[in-house]
Amino acid sequence: MKFQTLNPTTGDVLSNYEHISWQKAEIAIQAAHDEFKKWKKESFAERGKVLLALARSLAEAKTSLARSMTLEMGKSEAEAKLEI
Repeated sequence: MKFQTLNPTTGDVLSNYEHISWQKAEIAIQAAHDEFKKWKKESFAERGKVLLALARSLAEAKTSLARSMTLEMGKSEAEAKLEI
């Protein structure tokens, strides 16, 4: 079964996706939980380094992410950039 993402402003199809099986979803959930168990043992300093790297990545990708948000959610580009 497939599903689509639509531009809410125009109704245009942006992408098509296949649903994953319950088994694949459960595997992904378990993997995320396993990583969380590791993450919660990290020091605040180490977590901070990861979060700062994430913030830098988001800042670098701000324009392309804002464009996606505009297409997928109907936000203005300025509004999307503020949210990022």
